[in-house]
Amino acid sequence: MALTKASLDAVYKLSERPGDRWTELTERVKEALEVIEKALDEHGLNRIAISFNGGKDCTVLLHLFAAVLYKGGYGIGAADEINVSGEPADAAATSREGLPAIAQPSSVPSPQHLLPVIKSVYITVPAPFDQVETFVDESMIRYNLDLIRIEGPMRTGLTKYLDMQNARAHVETDADAGTINAILVGTRRNDPHGALLMH
Repeated sequence: MALTKASLDAVYKLSERPGDRWTELTERVKEALEVIEKALDEHGLNRIAISFNGGKDCTVLLHLFAAVLYKGGYGIGAADEINVSGEPADAAATSREGLPAIAQPSSVPSPQHLLPVIKSVYITVPAPFDQVETFVDESMIRYNLDLIRIEGPMRTGLTKYLDMQNARAHVETDADAGTINAILVGTRRNDPHGALLMH
C-alpha cells in the first residue's frame, strides 16, 4: 500500500466532518491532531520521536503524525505517493518474484518523499512475527522513519533510546540531531496504564 497525499489529507477531512454517525471518531481524531500539532509547536520536529512496533495503535498514531507533518509543510512533497520501496509509485523497482523490492531505510530524506525523516524507536519483543517485522520494514520506507530497534521492556527501551539520542545530539553538530523531548506512543485507554493518560 502506498502513502498518498490523499490518504494524508483524508485525516484532516475526517476531523472536520459535521455531526453524524462518526461524531465520536471525528472528535477523537481532531483531539489527536491538536495534541500532535501542539507537541510540534512546543518541541519542534527534531526533538520529537515516535514509538513504532507495527501494532494497530502505533500505526494509527504514525499516520496521524504523518498527516500533521504533511499539512504543516514539513515534508518535501514532490511525489503524489510513496510505495514501500521509497520510490514514487510509478518508479517502483521489483524483486525477482515481481513483488516490490524493499529498499534499505535511510536517515537521509529522499527528494521524492512526502515526509521529512521521522525519528522513531521500535521496542522489540522476543521472537516477533515475521509479518510484523516485514510491515515495520515497509513502514520505515513508506513513512521515512529513522527507526532504531531496542530490546524491551518498554520503559527500559525508551530510556535507552533517549540516552542514545541525547548522547548523539551532544556529539553531532548537525541541527537535525536535537535532544529528544517527547516520544509519541500509541495506546488505548483500556491498555495497562492507559487510563492514567490525558491524551
